Amino acid sequence: MRPTLLAAFLISVTGCSSYASVEREQLAALKELTEVLSSVKDESTMAAARAELEKRFQHFEQIAKKAKAMSRPSPEVQRQLEVELGPEKVRAFDSLRNEVRRITALPGGEEFLKGLGKLR
Repeated sequence: MRPTLLAAFLISVTGCSSYASVEREQLAALKELTEVLSSVKDESTMAAARAELEKRFQHFEQIAKKAKAMSRPSPEVQRQLEVELGPEKVRAFDSLRNEVRRITALPGGEEFLKGLGKLR
């Protein structure tokens, strides 16, 4: 492999791994959020879940800022990320949607979910 091709390959692999690292952090945060939401059964557990999410908010914000600070990945890196993390992302978002639907059906659930948007 010529040196320029090797350098281009290393840059693309390194770029992909840094994007993958941030995406993995985002997935972990999404799973944490879903786990906390899965504990919601009634109004008392809503209060406990809200308190727990308030504790974790800064961590979630740091991950979001890190992701926003990155430039958009190249199409090749996007394809690699989709192959590597796509199925896991789909499962994570499906789980979150299921929890949101479940909580929405609970008494006070819609208000609880709306209130989460105000966390800071």
